[in-house]
Amino acid sequence: MQQNTEHKTAAVPLYEAIATALRTAIAQRVLKAGDLINESMVAQAFNVSRTPVKAALKALVDQNVLYKHSGRGVIVGPLIAKQKVTRLSSFELAALEPFGDALRSPDSWIQVYNDVEREVCNHAIFGPVRIVETELAKSFDVSRTVAHEVLMRLEGVGLVEKDPAGRWSIVPMTPERVRQLYEIRRYLEPPALRKSVEHIPQEVLNLMWERLETISKRYPNVSEAELDDLEKDLHFRCLSYCQNDELIKLLGHTQALLINNKHMLGGYLKLPSMDPFLEEHRLIMQALMQRQPDAVAQALDDHLSRSITKTLERLQVVASEPAKNLPSYMTAIRDNT
Repeated sequence: MQQNTEHKTAAVPLYEAIATALRTAIAQRVLKAGDLINESMVAQAFNVSRTPVKAALKALVDQNVLYKHSGRGVIVGPLIAKQKVTRLSSFELAALEPFGDALRSPDSWIQVYNDVEREVCNHAIFGPVRIVETELAKSFDVSRTVAHEVLMRLEGVGLVEKDPAGRWSIVPMTPERVRQLYEIRRYLEPPALRKSVEHIPQEVLNLMWERLETISKRYPNVSEAELDDLEKDLHFRCLSYCQNDELIKLLGHTQALLINNKHMLGGYLKLPSMDPFLEEHRLIMQALMQRQPDAVAQALDDHLSRSITKTLERLQVVASEPAKNLPSYMTAIRDNT
């Protein structure tokens, strides 16, 4: 029998952990538009009472991630006319990849993933580093299953890799890799966004525009999470409407750039007083709102082209600083090892 997770001391309140796990599942297209869930099935999947689940679902409804359904439950949005509704069972929800057992322990999974992602990015530019899965589990006092899920998730976004011997290591974020990843993005993202233009619901664009304007007015007094949300609006949520799942999969590893940028600005570097990416995003969003595919693709390509230089400059600044100490579950890779 599974242990109830509510007695654990989590890094965040349990309802926030559940909301984050569900939000991640939606962002990764594990839960898709039209999927219908309710309090009971989520509570069973997470092995918790309905109280934190109710709070988590309400938070996601307030954030326009989930939408109240005419029947019982909530539906993954955004809502589209004549949307096909798929009712999931608690078993199906708990079995969804890539979460597995980690989904049923959201407090442990969220705490481990966020901390490890940050450490991986902190050390990605300082040379080859190995991650020992057993030590990772021991360091956070979690099961090997949870540690493995975290590493698999990091592998999916191009931050870590496994060699033929089954050993995990950080993929170094070198200047050459930055250029190569941006080259891939420039080949794939503008055409994908061009295809998405006619399929993105107007209410989704309105919400993204409102978020961009709100954050722009407060910049630089904004959080790392808020800037990350803007990046996800443009480079993930909009692209998800291109109706080409294989293309989205190909772009998966390029997320390493967005994640590394997020942690560089949030950890090592202060936000510049003026960042042109906000205006670049605004130009792209304006073209999206006006449903101009060619203008959208060109504005996105211009944005990606300018981002290369900024990212390389940030890497150079961070690389000039002393490397941070490795956590207990990481070890430097020596030659011939």
